Amino acid sequence: MIKTCKSCGEQFTTPYAPGAICPSCKNRICPVCGTQFAIHSLTRSKKYCCPACYHKAKVQLGQRPPLQPTKEKTPIPCPQCGKITQRLPYEVKYNTRFCNKACYLAYRKAQRVNGRSHSYFYMSADWINLRRRIKHRDKHTCQICFRMFAPQSRSLTIHHKTPRETFPGISDTIHILADDPTNLVALCNSCHQKLHMGSANIPVVSSEKGKLLPC
Repeated sequence: MIKTCKSCGEQFTTPYAPGAICPSCKNRICPVCGTQFAIHSLTRSKKYCCPACYHKAKVQLGQRPPLQPTKEKTPIPCPQCGKITQRLPYEVKYNTRFCNKACYLAYRKAQRVNGRSHSYFYMSADWINLRRRIKHRDKHTCQICFRMFAPQSRSLTIHHKTPRETFPGISDTIHILADDPTNLVALCNSCHQKLHMGSANIPVVSSEKGKLLPC
């Protein structure tokens, strides 16, 4: 079968119907690194063997800025499995600790209280009243991003600075230490999730601010 090469325009014989590039045009040499690479009909306009050579050629022509140097990574251990992962500077800044989502979920599951008392406590009238007073103390404002919410908004939650599950004698009632106002802080849903993922810092609640006001 006689075909016309779409690259050089010359006619050539091929046993394949979709052949559109002659054998002499299939192999090209990269003008940057000199590596030989193959093309086909869809990539007949390709001049460089890889994106790195393409970028280097554009830099030489003054059409691209030079590549930025690679930032050094810091080894950080995962709190769940102990695996060492290399973290970029921004990940170290925001305290990203877990190697993947599975380790984060396993870590959170291990911290939860098994049984019905955990769910019963957060549905009890004592907790609902305490939650309302903590929100009133913090002026319905997230203590990390300082966004203000309406009093009836569900986007503002209460976070235990020291996990409630770590205190002895936890039940479905108010705990004198775990549920102390100085251990509670108002956070929005986004900052609350970032805090548990390890990408945010726990805000400091002073002893004066920890005191609840009548509302």
